[in-house]
Amino acid sequence: MKSMAAGVSSTVGRGRGRVSLALVAAASALAVTGCTGAPASRDRPAPLTGARESSTPTFRDCPHCPEMVMVPAGSFLIGSPESEEGRGADEGPQREITVLKPFAMGIYEVTFEEWDACVDDGGCDGYRPGDWGWGRGRRPVTEVSWRDARSYVEWLTEETGHPYGLPSEARWEYAARAGTRTARYWGESAEEQCRYANAFDRTLARTNDKGLAMFEEHGLTYPFCSDGQGDGTAPVGSYEPNAFGLYDMIGNLTEWTDDCWNPDHSERPEHAGTRFSGDCSRRMLRGGTWAYPSEFLRSAYRFQFELDHRDNGLGFRVVRFDR
Repeated sequence: MKSMAAGVSSTVGRGRGRVSLALVAAASALAVTGCTGAPASRDRPAPLTGARESSTPTFRDCPHCPEMVMVPAGSFLIGSPESEEGRGADEGPQREITVLKPFAMGIYEVTFEEWDACVDDGGCDGYRPGDWGWGRGRRPVTEVSWRDARSYVEWLTEETGHPYGLPSEARWEYAARAGTRTARYWGESAEEQCRYANAFDRTLARTNDKGLAMFEEHGLTYPFCSDGQGDGTAPVGSYEPNAFGLYDMIGNLTEWTDDCWNPDHSERPEHAGTRFSGDCSRRMLRGGTWAYPSEFLRSAYRFQFELDHRDNGLGFRVVRFDR
């Protein structure tokens, strides 16, 4: 069984008070009996299989490299309006950000098979994280810290001769929004979540009454749908992509960015580069996990962890820049 104390175990300041993310992780855990990877419900729907078709052309720099897509240049408003449901004070004030040049981004979160290729080649410090019984292969690698993610992109840069890195917060949100201004890239409401994201849904609520009570205690919600996945991660590409052809930008795993922690967007520069001011002993994360309620599954949602923090809700995707 997934430990109820494991998962995303931090307290994050929100506009309406402080909500413990450990409670959120606990809310998604299975009942006390059972083991890791056990089905969440006997009558749950079968998980979706295979990536949805996207008309956006993709490429790889090597056979075991992440599949990439070009994200166009443009401008957008980072953060959320004060009227957005679930908004935290750290998501403001909204600022116009300009992405001056196109960049390539992984269409999926980095997978176990991609991470294992790094380890097999002598990279990634030889660290081979466990999979919690959910499976490896095309599932996103988890239990990786910011330092771990940096070791992977350094290996990828050496392997391919191209400059790889982690996305800045601004590039991440620009890519997640894909031209939208709504709370989520599929729209304002969370009700279509199960088409686009692996997150807390009717199936997890049905299997964990204690967890559901925790959600209700903190005023958190979930959509009345089933995404086909029970406890844990889903294979990458199991749900529909956004307009840029990127999958799982919301849900599945929360993703590391390169930005140092800052409490809001007030001093953010107008360009989309990495923000190196602030507390660089902590880095920003985006996207929300398979365990999260609707309020945390928005394009503007953000929080932070220490550089060495690992848990089963954390993963990452890569970007590649032109020299």
